[in-house]
Amino acid sequence: MRIINLAVVVVLGLGGSVRSEETPPPRRTTNEDVALARTLLDKKAPEAIEEFRKLLKADPTLATRPTIVIDGRSAGLIIHTAAEYDHLEALKLSMECGADPRWRMRGVTALHICAENNATRCLKYLLDHGMAADDYGVEFDKHIPERQSFSRPETALDHAAGFGNVECVKILLAAGAEIEPAYVPPPVTKPTRDNSAWYWALRDVGRLRVGITRLAGPPLGRTRGNGAVIELLLEHGVDLQAPVENMGALEKAISLGSFEVATYLLENYNDQIGPLAANPARGSTAMQTLACRSVNESYGSTFEQWDEMRKTLLKYGAHLGPQGAGRPETPYDRAVRNTTIIGPIDPRVLAALKVPSK
Repeated sequence: MRIINLAVVVVLGLGGSVRSEETPPPRRTTNEDVALARTLLDKKAPEAIEEFRKLLKADPTLATRPTIVIDGRSAGLIIHTAAEYDHLEALKLSMECGADPRWRMRGVTALHICAENNATRCLKYLLDHGMAADDYGVEFDKHIPERQSFSRPETALDHAAGFGNVECVKILLAAGAEIEPAYVPPPVTKPTRDNSAWYWALRDVGRLRVGITRLAGPPLGRTRGNGAVIELLLEHGVDLQAPVENMGALEKAISLGSFEVATYLLENYNDQIGPLAANPARGSTAMQTLACRSVNESYGSTFEQWDEMRKTLLKYGAHLGPQGAGRPETPYDRAVRNTTIIGPIDPRVLAALKVPSK
């Protein structure tokens, strides 16, 4: 009964209880408790679905109450957990008990979570049962702050593209998802960053998950450098020459630290977006952009990765001499000038950018 009782603690959320003498009093859970409790929704433990069914039968409102926030993690709903682990039976049971897949908490719905976690079974089910591919969802609780920093809310396609989940991208595009859907922002809003599935593909957030051990769930569908996602989006009308936040695609990938994506673009589209093609809006080349990219291991950018990107740019025609539109300058000078904005730069970066003496 240990797993069942722990599941009750986590599933119930704030203030709920199942009518059972064996249920322990509510308490703050530990990471170990969470790992045990979540096995109820892990597709690797299908026998636990009957126990989950009993919990919902005893108290159907479990499906409509938020789970406990653990160690600062975002609050969520049972239907969100089912979507994360691609547990179709748990998803269906939650919906039968009143859970709405359109409920949005901290910017994401069950559809977003499916796309992010490569949960193709649940994704198809939600789309086949009335949820639109570009659905932003509806706010579940106004007291839980939204996660919003872009010009429009994120879509499921954004998440699938960002995490390199190719099959989810295919499913969503086939269901009518738009790479940059129309959106009318609310009357009062502060300036935010551009947003599109193309931006998320270049950002390649899936690279940050490499090496992370997850409690359970389906394998991530990420491919090297998001190349397959990039190809899909180009086939669906993305303009490789169009600026992304006033930068070229190559520059943008480099500025985001997505060096695998940048390498993929050079290997396949160097004739169209060569490293010396300065974007008119900023006047920076790819090497100048790299020069201003701070080395930060927390964001998946070590000096070794940075230097490998530098060597790749040199291989495809970049150089360390004066360059760029407007007033040409060396990448080294650009880096030094940029220290007034981003602070000190790793001395190894400055050494690597110096023009070799003749």
